[in-house]
Amino acid sequence: MLFNSIAFICVFLPVIFILYYLLPGKIKDIALVAGGAVFFAWGAPVNLVVLAFFILFNYAVGIQMEGYMRRRRSTEQLFAGSILINIIVYVFFAFIGQRVGFISEVPVGIGICILQVLSYLIEIHRGNVKAQKSILDFAVYIAMFPLFLAGPVVKYPQIRKELKTRKLSWAKAGEGIALFVCGFAKKVIIADYLADSFTKIMSLKAGELSVFGAWLGCAIFMFQIYFAFSGYCDMAVGLCRMLGFDVKKNFRYPYVARNITTFVRRFNSSVFAWFWDYICEPLWGGWLGTLVSGILMGLWYAGMWKNAPWQVTVTGGLLWGIYLAFWQIVERYALPFLKRLPPVLGQIYTWFFTALGWVFFFGKTPAASVGYLKVMFGFGGGDVVGVMGRYLFLGNVFVLVVAFLASTPLPNLIWKKILVFGKKDKKEKNKKRLERGRSAVFVFAAVIVILCLVNVTGAGRTFFKETMKDTQAKLDTVLGRRDVNGVYRGKNQYLLADINKMDEKKVQANVDAITALAEDYSDVPMYMALIPDAANVWADKLPSYAPVEDQTVQIAQIQSMLGDSVNWIDAQGVLNANKDKEIYYHTDSRWTTLGASLVWQQIASNLGLDTSKAPALKPYVVTGDFSGNLSRTSGFESGYREPIYAYLTENASDNTQMVASYESEGIKTAELYDRTKLDEPDAYEVFLGGDYDKIDIRTTADSTDRLLLVKDSFADCMIPFLIPYYREIIVVDADYYQNHVSDLLDKNKITSVLFLYDCNHFVQDDKLSSILTTDKAE
Repeated sequence: MLFNSIAFICVFLPVIFILYYLLPGKIKDIALVAGGAVFFAWGAPVNLVVLAFFILFNYAVGIQMEGYMRRRRSTEQLFAGSILINIIVYVFFAFIGQRVGFISEVPVGIGICILQVLSYLIEIHRGNVKAQKSILDFAVYIAMFPLFLAGPVVKYPQIRKELKTRKLSWAKAGEGIALFVCGFAKKVIIADYLADSFTKIMSLKAGELSVFGAWLGCAIFMFQIYFAFSGYCDMAVGLCRMLGFDVKKNFRYPYVARNITTFVRRFNSSVFAWFWDYICEPLWGGWLGTLVSGILMGLWYAGMWKNAPWQVTVTGGLLWGIYLAFWQIVERYALPFLKRLPPVLGQIYTWFFTALGWVFFFGKTPAASVGYLKVMFGFGGGDVVGVMGRYLFLGNVFVLVVAFLASTPLPNLIWKKILVFGKKDKKEKNKKRLERGRSAVFVFAAVIVILCLVNVTGAGRTFFKETMKDTQAKLDTVLGRRDVNGVYRGKNQYLLADINKMDEKKVQANVDAITALAEDYSDVPMYMALIPDAANVWADKLPSYAPVEDQTVQIAQIQSMLGDSVNWIDAQGVLNANKDKEIYYHTDSRWTTLGASLVWQQIASNLGLDTSKAPALKPYVVTGDFSGNLSRTSGFESGYREPIYAYLTENASDNTQMVASYESEGIKTAELYDRTKLDEPDAYEVFLGGDYDKIDIRTTADSTDRLLLVKDSFADCMIPFLIPYYREIIVVDADYYQNHVSDLLDKNKITSVLFLYDCNHFVQDDKLSSILTTDKAE
C-alpha cells in the first residue's frame, strides 16, 4: 500500500485517524499498532508473523538484557545472539522467502523495522536507555506505519518519551498536513514525471544516446530519486506530526552541499546517522569506517529503490557506496582546500561528482555503467545532442527548473514567510499557527470525505479515475510534458500516436505468408494497402524534435519485400496529397471517413472498378461528440469533441441491399452502422459495431465478384464504399479470426483479396501470418 494510493487515502487513513482521535488514552495506541499491522501485512497476511516476531522477541530480549545488567552479568552473548537472530529473520524474509515461495510478497517496511529494532537493542546494551516495560509502547515504536515505506529511521532515544505521552494540537496537525501534502506533491508531480523521461532514456539502444542526452538523464535521475525518497519521508513526517510525534525531517538540501561528505550526511540523514553511530564509528572509525558506511548505505538504498534481481541491486548499491566513500576519504585526506572554495564552486563540484556516482547506482551492470559514462564524455559513438536529447530537454526543462529550486532552502523560506504573515511577535505567531492548523485539518478532512463518498460506487470510482486522469493531463501540459503512453500532444489540439518500431521477424513472417498465399492462389489477384499513421503524414504537427520512427522508410521496405506478389496500392501518396484536409481525427489514432473515401478512390482504380455507375455518397454527421482512443489513453484534450461522418446516399432507395452475418455472434443485420455504439466510450465502433473475427456480407450488387478483405479496424469505415461492387464481401480481422484464410478462398469462390492494414499495426502484428498459412503449404 502506497501513500498515494486510493486504498490508503480513502480507506486506511480516515479509519486510522478517526479511531486515533476519538479513542481515549492508551486505546489510541492499540489502534495505532493495529493500523501498523494492517499496513505491514497488506496483500500478504502471513507477514504479520514477521512483525509479531520483531515485537515479542525483542521486547523479551530487552527486558532480559536489563535484568542481566542490574545483576552485573555480561550481556554480550545475549546481545550478539539477538542481533544475529534479527538479521537472519530480516535476510530470509527480505531476500529469500519470496524466491523460495514461502511468502508471496516482501513485507512492507521490513528494512525500516530491522533498523529500529537494532537501535533499541544497541541503546539498551550501551546503557543509554532502559528497556521498555510496556509492550504496547514498544509495539507502537516498531509498528509505526508512517515510517515503513522509506523512513525516516527513528532511533529509540529520539522517540522514547513520546511513546508514553505526546500532545495532539491543531497547530501540530496543521503542520503535519502541510508536510504530507508537500511530500505528496514531490512524489506525484516531480518524481513520477521525471521517472517517465528517465525510462525513455534508459530504453535507448547503443548508439542512440547522445552526450547531452546522457547528462540530461543523470540530472533527471538525480532529482527523481531525491524527490521520491524525500517525498515519501515528508509524507511520513507529516503523518507522524498528525499523530503527535515530533519526527525530524530527513533530507537537508543535499544538492546545495559544498562537498561529497556533506552531501552524504544530508541525503537521508537518519540512515547515515544510524549506520555511522551504531556500526562504523564504534567498530572502525576513520577511513575504514567511512568505506563501510558507504557500502552499507549503498546496499540499503539500492534495496529500497530497485525492483530488480538481487545481483543487480547488490552491484549497483555496492559500487555507488564505494564511490561515495572514496570521495569522502579523498576529501578528508587530500582535498582540505574544498572548505575554502566559494560556495558556488563547491556546489558545482558536488553536483558534478554526485552525477557521476548516480550512474553506478542506476546502471544494471558495471559494464553498463562504464558504457554510460563513456557516452557522457563523448566516447560512446552517439551524437553530441541528438533528437531525443532535444526532445526530452524541451519536455523536462520546466520541471527540472522547478526541481532545482525545490531542492534548495528557497521555497521553505518563502513558505515560512507566508505562514507567519510577516509577524515577528511570538504570541501572534502561535495564534496564526493555531488558526492555520485548524483550517488545514478541516480542509484535509473535507477532501478525504469527498474522496471516500465518490469512491463508494463503481460509477463514482470511474468518475474519480477520469477526473484524476484529466487533472493529471492538465498538470502534465502545464509542466511541459508532450507525450503520455505513446501519444504526442501535437499542434492545434491534434493528438498523434507514436510510430512503432518495425519488428523485423514479425514483418518477415507476414510478408512470407502473404507471398506464399499469392503463389498458392496465383489465379486470385491480391492487393495491399498499407495506411500510414497521422504522425507520418502530419509530421509537421508533432512537437519539435519528437523522436518518431520514419514510417515512410518502413512502408517502402515492406513494399520492396512483397515485390510482385501483390498489387501495391499507394495509400501514402493519396494521403500526403490531401494532408491539408481532415483525414485523421484529432483525438483518435484512426483515419476519418474522409481519409478512407480518398484512399478508396485509389483502391477502386487499382481494382478496376467502375465507380461512375454507383450512386453518389455524401457525408452525414452521425455524432458531434466523439472523443477518441488517444484522448482516453493520454488524458490530453479530454474536453475536445469532434464529429464522425458516415457516407450515405441521398435516397435510401438508391442503396444496394445487403445482409451482414456476424457468424460468431449469430447475428444477421441489414445495417453496417450500429448507432447504439455512439453512447459508448469508443463511438468509432458505430462502423460495423466494433471488431469481430469474421463478417460475411451478401449484397444485391450487379456483380459476380467476391472479395476477401483482411483488415484491422482502420478498414471499418471504408466497407460501406465496397458494397455496390461485390456480390459477397468476407471481412476477416486477424486479431480475432482463428481459422485459415485458405478455407475461405476455397469455399467461397473468392475473386480478389485486399489486405488493408494500418502500418503501425502491421509492423508489430504477430497473428496475420498464422491465419494465412495454407493447406498447400502444410
